[in-house]
Amino acid sequence: MRDLGRDMTEAPLRSLQDIAETTKDPRVVSAWLDRQPDRYLSLLPLLEHALKDVVQDFPTALETAGAEKNLRESFSIDELILFALGWHSHWGAKAVAWLQQGAALNEEMTAAIDHAVAEKYWTQKDRHIAFRLAQRWKRERNTRSHL
Repeated sequence: MRDLGRDMTEAPLRSLQDIAETTKDPRVVSAWLDRQPDRYLSLLPLLEHALKDVVQDFPTALETAGAEKNLRESFSIDELILFALGWHSHWGAKAVAWLQQGAALNEEMTAAIDHAVAEKYWTQKDRHIAFRLAQRWKRERNTRSHL
């Protein structure tokens, strides 16, 4: 399958360390501490990196940047993906690309994909890829529940 949106061979616009530095902004800290729904907004550029790089290197980047302990401990790939799937822009497609790279789907994500597909948030190709991923997850889940 092709990668959605930005070519993953291109260098991301911002480094992981630069993105981690944004978490020190008082507005980001406040959003995080208050568990505001948009607390992942400043972290969307992570989606321009390969999933494996973010999983492996971003926790260290957060620590090096001096990010709040609460943010470091509660940062979740799943929540970032779910947040991004709600976007009409390329962020939703980037989240689907991470799912293609091996991020685990869950029920909330498949519901977000179903909504995005129905509302035609992304290109037709991107919607088809997302739809297939969600349907495969649903089939596997149903198979496991019948065993």
